[in-house]
Amino acid sequence: MVNLNDIKKYVLKESKKINAPKDIIPTFDNCIDFGHPNIEIDDNKYCFVIVERGQELERKSTDNLEDLYYWIFDSITTNMAFNYEFKNRNPGEDTRRLAFSKQLELLEIIDKKFVNRKNNEIKKILNENPYNDCPQL
Repeated sequence: MVNLNDIKKYVLKESKKINAPKDIIPTFDNCIDFGHPNIEIDDNKYCFVIVERGQELERKSTDNLEDLYYWIFDSITTNMAFNYEFKNRNPGEDTRRLAFSKQLELLEIIDKKFVNRKNNEIKKILNENPYNDCPQL
């Protein structure tokens, strides 16, 4: 099992490749609340934890390091992609179009396998909730 310090080093190194803002990178065994992801090791499992106002909202656990890295970079790139979309909004276009495209672009820089995984998730989202473009009035 890889220790938290080595995980942190890897995440920081890879985050630099996509110029991820430091304030969206998870903490490591130091929960700061406010919905900010924290990475822990508990019962020999890697944990991705989100706490908001003292309440644990999400906890995903795995013994697969690749899953943990995917969760971390999915979180980071989602944040970056929707921030990018907000700054580059195309009126009348479903905001997810630009955001999903940007997220896939960022994930490809980190790990091409992450792109396939995210593409599958996006397909499922769009199957249940298709794009809804609204033409400008």
